[in-house]
Amino acid sequence: MKDKVYIRIYGGLGNQLFQYAFGKAYSIKNNKELVLDNLSGFGTHDTYNRDFALDQFRIKEPLLKSKIVSKILGNRYFWAIGRRFGITTKEYNITKFDSKFIKNSKYKYLDGYWHSSKYFDKYKDVILKSLEIKNVKNKTILNNINLINKENQSVAIGLRFFQEVTVSGIHPVLNKDYYINAIEKVKEKIEEPHFFIFSNDKEKAEEFLYFLKNKTIIDPIKDNRGAIYDLLLMSKCNNFIISNSTFHWWGAYIGETKNSLVIAPKNGYYNKDMMCDNWEVL
Repeated sequence: MKDKVYIRIYGGLGNQLFQYAFGKAYSIKNNKELVLDNLSGFGTHDTYNRDFALDQFRIKEPLLKSKIVSKILGNRYFWAIGRRFGITTKEYNITKFDSKFIKNSKYKYLDGYWHSSKYFDKYKDVILKSLEIKNVKNKTILNNINLINKENQSVAIGLRFFQEVTVSGIHPVLNKDYYINAIEKVKEKIEEPHFFIFSNDKEKAEEFLYFLKNKTIIDPIKDNRGAIYDLLLMSKCNNFIISNSTFHWWGAYIGETKNSLVIAPKNGYYNKDMMCDNWEVL
C-alpha cells in the first residue's frame, strides 16, 4: 500500500487547480497516494464563501471524509508541530518557484498556492486528462462551444475587474493599454481573429472593449459551480489574452496547443515564475 499525501484545497477555482496540479505531480514523483482535503479550507472563515469545485472534473483521487481530521488539518498548531517532524510543509513565500518542495519526498501534508507550472509541467498530460469536465448537457454551453469551434482563429480575452475583492490593492486591475497592445500583437500574427470575451461583468466588458470589432462576449454563469463552464469555453479557443487571474491562466494552460499564441501580463501576479516559457509577456 502506498503512503498517502494530503493537499489542502481552498480559494477560487484557479487556486484549487494549482493546488491539485502540485499535489498530483508530487504524488506521482514520490509514488504516493494523493488525498484531497476538500473540507478544512472552506466554511465560515472563507471571506468569499467559495466551495470545493474540483469534483466537477474527472479527478479520481479520494476526498477527505472525516470532519475530525479536517479540523486537525485546519489548525495552525498542527502545521507548526508537523514542520518540526518534517511531515508538513507550507508555502510561505508565494513570490517564486522553489524546487525544494517538489524534491522532498517525506512530506505527508501540503499547504500552499503553488502558482507556477514549474511544479507540475512534467506531468501536464496526466493532469489535463484528470481535468476533463463531466457530462456537459447545458444547451447554452453546448451552443457556445459550437460557436467557438466554427472560428478557425478564435482568441479568448480574459477580463477580470476584481469587484468581489474586499481588500484594496490585493489584485490590481490591468489597464486598457495592456489589452490594446495585446490585441495589436494578435492582429500582427493572426489573420482575421475573432475575439471571445470572458468576464464576470458582461456590461462592463462591453464598455471596456467598445473599440474592438469582430468580438463575442460570453454571458457568464454567476455562481461558484458555474465557473467551470466558463473555463471550459475559454479553453476551447485557439489563442489567448489573459488577465492577472489564476482562472484565466488555467483557461490558457488547458486550451493551448503548440500553435497557440498566449499573451500574459508581466505585472499583476504575485509569483514571478507564473508565466510559461512559451508565452509572450507584455
